[in-house]
Amino acid sequence: MTLGYRILLIIIILLWILGDFSFLLASLSEYFLVTGLYLNKTYSLICHQNPDKLICIDNNCTLLCTRCTGIYIGSLFTSIVTVLVDKTSTPNIGYMVAASSLILADVVLYNSGIYNYNKIISFSTGLFFGSVGFLYIRSGLEKLIDELK
Repeated sequence: MTLGYRILLIIIILLWILGDFSFLLASLSEYFLVTGLYLNKTYSLICHQNPDKLICIDNNCTLLCTRCTGIYIGSLFTSIVTVLVDKTSTPNIGYMVAASSLILADVVLYNSGIYNYNKIISFSTGLFFGSVGFLYIRSGLEKLIDELK
């Protein structure tokens, strides 16, 4: 994947994360408040947005739950790292199984009442999953670009 495509991917992920934290802009102008309503509807298509699981600062909350926010921040982190390291191989599937297993374990343990919901654990499992998952997405995009050439 060329440097231009990798940078474009970083910009897209960064814009998505900025939208998630758009509540920080809502206090600046009514324009941002209206935009926030549109973004909230858009983000609701991919996240449950349970109010108890959002990251909140001064009663203003992210548009994605803690885990989803972690997933996208993990993807951004890995996309930035992969700009510096141009490795094109697909990672071992074991990493994805491990990342998915951690999320599954967290969800099962919480839903079974073994422990209460913990935003740090949710964010951390999302961060790991997003970091690993991005490598698979990037690999798939590289193969698609090669096929389209």
